[in-house]
Amino acid sequence: MGAKATTFERFPELLRTDPEIAQDWDVEEFGFSTGLHATSASPDPATVARMMATEIENTFGPERYDEIAILAYSLGGLIVRRYLANMLADRPEKLRVSRVVYYATPHLGTVAAGMANVAAGAIGAAVGAAVEWALAGIPLGRQIAGGIGAIAGLGPSEQLVALGFDSDFLRQLATDEATIGKEPSTRDRVWPRYVLAEGDRWVAPSSAWGPHGPTDYEVVAGTDHISLVKPDHAGHLSFAIARATLRARTRPPWAADSDHRQPNLLAKQLPSTPADRFVYWSEALPFFGREAELAQLMAFLAAPEPRFAWMLMSGDGGMGKSRLALELIRKHAPAAGWNAGFLDDDTSSHPGWSRWQPRVPTLLVVDYAGRDATAIAALLRGLAERDRGGDHRLRLPVRVLLIERDDKGQWLDTITGASPVVAGPQSRMQPLPLRTIDDVWPIFEHVTRDTPAATADRKATLAKLMEIDPASRPLFAYLMADAMRAGRDVRAWDRPALLRDVITRDRQKFWLPAARENGFGDRANDIAAEECALALATMAATRSAPLTSDEIATAKNGLDARNRDLLPDWRFKSHPKLFAAMSGDAGKSAVRPFEPDIVGEFFVLETLHDLDNRGARVLVESAWQSRPENMWWFVSRCATDFPDHAKFRRTYAIQPQTMRIAEEWGKTAVNLTHHLGPREAERQTVLDLYGELRALAARDDATPGIRLHLAMAAVNLMNHLGPREAERQTVLD
Repeated sequence: MGAKATTFERFPELLRTDPEIAQDWDVEEFGFSTGLHATSASPDPATVARMMATEIENTFGPERYDEIAILAYSLGGLIVRRYLANMLADRPEKLRVSRVVYYATPHLGTVAAGMANVAAGAIGAAVGAAVEWALAGIPLGRQIAGGIGAIAGLGPSEQLVALGFDSDFLRQLATDEATIGKEPSTRDRVWPRYVLAEGDRWVAPSSAWGPHGPTDYEVVAGTDHISLVKPDHAGHLSFAIARATLRARTRPPWAADSDHRQPNLLAKQLPSTPADRFVYWSEALPFFGREAELAQLMAFLAAPEPRFAWMLMSGDGGMGKSRLALELIRKHAPAAGWNAGFLDDDTSSHPGWSRWQPRVPTLLVVDYAGRDATAIAALLRGLAERDRGGDHRLRLPVRVLLIERDDKGQWLDTITGASPVVAGPQSRMQPLPLRTIDDVWPIFEHVTRDTPAATADRKATLAKLMEIDPASRPLFAYLMADAMRAGRDVRAWDRPALLRDVITRDRQKFWLPAARENGFGDRANDIAAEECALALATMAATRSAPLTSDEIATAKNGLDARNRDLLPDWRFKSHPKLFAAMSGDAGKSAVRPFEPDIVGEFFVLETLHDLDNRGARVLVESAWQSRPENMWWFVSRCATDFPDHAKFRRTYAIQPQTMRIAEEWGKTAVNLTHHLGPREAERQTVLDLYGELRALAARDDATPGIRLHLAMAAVNLMNHLGPREAERQTVLD
């Protein structure tokens, strides 16, 4: 495997000859090869981590050593993290590593990886001696003290690709680390230290200082990336740090008190198709018209104090909230040194917010903030209450951007009521309400740039847009422009006609060709079951947590014989391709919801309209049974967007069979009494909803949550019924 001495030179010898180290620790080495070229025999980092596990288990087994310490260098540090993540996930009881010193480890990736496409010969000439230390060594000891080291390869090998910022390897590693070690006794078993070279040109400080932030790392002056791990005498700071770590009998308090798991932030560009053109993350429409709002968001990030702050960005569906956030996440926040992304829906993967320490300044964007207001309240409270000093004070700035349609309501009361600090001006920044952009005409110009005659009459076009959508929201401008580009005559259309056309054209242009190519047939009826599955996913799933094939099978098995054909039997070879054409690639066994939200909601309501009453009922019941925590939010959005649709009532007209469903349905009842209460035509509807909620609260197994929903609905009704004394008395009774 090459001469391991070229990586560490005298480092292992200095450890072995130190009397105090030698008394407690054996020093051993473990090496692995690297390469500049993709065709080299160098293994990928995940494979090296498995090799390392095999070596530790068989050569340095528990019968010889009950404790292991590792000195990890460069890429080797990431391999150690991969090894630790594997052990904590699969065999935590067998983990014997107690401490790791990370020397110049690119925890967030390295600038060298950006040179992956440069010719290998040019790289060799540019870095010269760097190739000389392309082999790594690990002193392992009681016992194993040592380090893992490797060049951050300067060619497009798998090792180099893994070092790229936001690489699949780093993203998977961060995800896995976020989902393990839930108990402090497990999470805090390994004490890490982070060491940087003053003159490191390959690994930036923000990448090398690790998850503790820039107050918990050490810099070795007079060294670069290579010389950092080549101490030539016992007084060298790199050696002194290793020696102190090995001699320490106890860990520093902060090592056990903080939670260094990083949240899973979604920011990566996803593959998109023409069918995704209306979805914000495809970025099919250029960003424009929000410069002032973007400047306000950047000022939100730039403020030096407080260390933690949060902001609410609100606006109607289709106004461009998520698209603006995406522009901030992918371009502007990273340019200002921030790690930014949409927070994963899976709260089980979140760190403990009251003890979490970010690796770099971090922006957490929470879309649909009202869907789980309790979880968001806990997040904000855990961060805000630490900004007043103490041992757990955030070491780096953190910002939270909440995105929601409403800028008031029970969801916001839940959040601001979590703590006076959350509600106070020291952490709550001025909100950002989004209105329509000043001029939507550039949307028409961009979409119809190849067919300018389609929008020759600007005045008439904009007047028609206002007729379809009085707010002239950017989404409706986009939908209308796309229809005109396709040659549609929109002059007699209303909003439902526009949305039906979007769905019809997608079905004809994308869904049916994919159905034909994958053996389903070429008629709409041939994919009727698949459209019901898509409607089910749109009601019950989210983009980051799509509906799985197992959930579809469970829903299908719950149907009676008469309706069993409502949902499809999953075909693992063909269904992923069909659903990728319908709503985007969700992997081999899942279905994403149909987006944008407004189009998806309308698609569901039209699907229910096309089914008979029994079919519509069982499809809605399947959604409530699959994921009631998402279904209630879908119904609430429909109440805002399509309260007059003939099938809207069908989405919530159920009899909750379990208290879990009843809890979520109760949230729906509260929201509907708020949204529908002011509408004269819906007076009886909201009174009926209140009556059903009261019946649930009277059940022997009713939870406190159900009773709370009843009280909230009562307040809504009292506010909306006004002087109608008889109806007010009904609520009071």
